[in-house]
Amino acid sequence: MWNLLANEDISALANTINGIVFALLGLIAVGVIILAVWIGFKMATATDDSKRKDAKMQLIYCVVGVIAVILIIVLWQTVIRGVIENALTDAQS
Repeated sequence: MWNLLANEDISALANTINGIVFALLGLIAVGVIILAVWIGFKMATATDDSKRKDAKMQLIYCVVGVIAVILIIVLWQTVIRGVIENALTDAQS
């Protein structure tokens, strides 16, 4: 099979994609943190139980979002590492 990319090119491409993905995930994480602070403020200043209950559910969704972002980061690292290793192994053979 033809090797269209050299090992350095594969690594550079993977590092570029990795940087873009982590930048986006970082922005999402910052947004979730700001959202959590805002929801906490809404929860603290709620005047009745229904508003407090709504804010509590939103905060739970926010925590679930943080867990999802962490899982995406772990899965992404696993996938990208496997892709790079396979590409480098295929390029050497």
